Amino acid sequence: TTMAQLLIRHDQELHSLRKMDQFILFLNPDPTGALHILLQESVQWKQQMETASKSQMRPLRQHLLLALLEVMRTRAGKIVESKETDELYQTSLAKGLILKDKSFPFHRWDPQTQTLVLDKKQPVSAKKMEQHLNELLEMMVDKDLIIRFHALKAPDAQKERTVPWRLQINLRSDRAY
Repeated sequence: TTMAQLLIRHDQELHSLRKMDQFILFLNPDPTGALHILLQESVQWKQQMETASKSQMRPLRQHLLLALLEVMRTRAGKIVESKETDELYQTSLAKGLILKDKSFPFHRWDPQTQTLVLDKKQPVSAKKMEQHLNELLEMMVDKDLIIRFHALKAPDAQKERTVPWRLQINLRSDRAY
């Protein structure tokens, strides 16, 4: 019984640690979405791995996260720079990605409606969002910061469903949070 109690305590400790250093990202399989970008970047990374020196290559987890952040920064910039009459602005506004003042709202999952709804937290201004993304890109150059970044299940080409990805960041790098 002592061993069983020790194992249960150990499991509880590990579970609480996972809450502190891991994020689960649900990536949409849409051709313009993040999942498609990560799959393309994986193929490119593998091709580079065959031709380049392995010591010069970034780990795949770092390469993928940097690519994702770069795309986020580029796309957020395009949304902010768009005019109110542009289709990009109208679509972003309709999907709740931005507000009328071009700030980025927080969303939370509503289990009753099974959808994301706007949260009451203060939205992030366009300028602050750009600063955050630039800072994250600078931090992610450190390959020791990203412990894991991988899909929790293989994407299924026949069933276009959201694919969860696990992002685990080093506990000692609290600024990235």
